[in-house]
Amino acid sequence: MTVKLGTRTKPGQVIAEKPEVLDELGFSVEALSEELARGLGYEGMSGVVISDVEPGSLASMAGIRAGILIMEVNGEQVPDTKEFNKAVKKAAKKGVVRLLTNNGRFNQFIAIILPEK
Repeated sequence: MTVKLGTRTKPGQVIAEKPEVLDELGFSVEALSEELARGLGYEGMSGVVISDVEPGSLASMAGIRAGILIMEVNGEQVPDTKEFNKAVKKAAKKGVVRLLTNNGRFNQFIAIILPEK
């Protein structure tokens, strides 16, 4: 799998792009700040929060929605967006992205099976 991280437009300038696998999954995440943790009931927890889900995407079909906390990807803790992106890329090579999530009440595993290429 090839992941395109950015496009160089002129010397020193890079336009960031989402990794292809995140586009394919159909959701985006943000860091879990203290304020966000308080507002969503995730105090004392770590991970990333789903900020947006594309309608009709693999994530949407798997029941993922904005506000869910992702704590692990395929057994690897994801305390921030950088670690999340690395873990998702690694998981995508296996064809399954297994997320340990929390919705404010309980933990749940959600598996997203990627289509073969």
